[in-house]
Amino acid sequence: MSIRNIIVCADDFGRTRESALAIADLARISAISATSVLVDAPYTASFLPALDASNRRLAVGLHLNLTERWDSPPTQNTCRPVSRWILAAHLQPTSVARLAAPEIQRQLDLFERLTGAPPDFVDGHEHVHQLPGVFDSLLEELIRRYGTSVAVRSTTTRVFRGIKAGVIAGLGASRSENLLQHTGVPMNMDFAGVYGFDARHEFGGRMRQWLHTLAPDGLVMCHPEQPRSNAPNVRCAEFAFLRSEAWSRLREELGCRLIPFTCQTVANR
Repeated sequence: MSIRNIIVCADDFGRTRESALAIADLARISAISATSVLVDAPYTASFLPALDASNRRLAVGLHLNLTERWDSPPTQNTCRPVSRWILAAHLQPTSVARLAAPEIQRQLDLFERLTGAPPDFVDGHEHVHQLPGVFDSLLEELIRRYGTSVAVRSTTTRVFRGIKAGVIAGLGASRSENLLQHTGVPMNMDFAGVYGFDARHEFGGRMRQWLHTLAPDGLVMCHPEQPRSNAPNVRCAEFAFLRSEAWSRLREELGCRLIPFTCQTVANR
């Protein structure tokens, strides 16, 4: 059986205490290979040391956030619902680029201060990073700072993975992927992990379906959380599966090897 390199990225690090604990635990046992960090989230700074930055089996990236506001910092003034970003990005991308640029710079600066290093990759909360205007400012800033040494998440799916995945990709995946290829900035070669956060289907079954069709150097996003005191949610189901022996057995059965999401492990084709 041939071996496929795949990336499993846990998003939203720091958004809740439970997400930070879950991701740190999964990283410790090498059940994931990447995580994307919300630099302004309330639990980010205190839980980042738990990721063990010296462990290079885990890629740590910036989860660019333009849509969710916390009580601090007061400088986070560009936050607005993703629907407003989508509308503006497709009507006035130049204005969106000017609006997003300072916030992109601020979050990259903060990421570097928190981690002591540039991000291994960048993606977006609610996939906002790929929107016209936002993406232009992001790519310009990444190249200015880091050349082509920081990867960027593509949301392009190589096979049909449902209407929601198609809608997400339709917001800017093709354009952003073309620009990444043109500039030589590395990206993942496939994308999976989109679903409606419902409990109608067992998460292990979803993961099996995604991995069956995931291209080499493809990325599966996930959003694990440890259980809270109230009723567990589907994010807890993700954590339980990724923490289980069933996850290891599935990867072995399908010939999938976890790799970090870095410029050294993925390349444009």
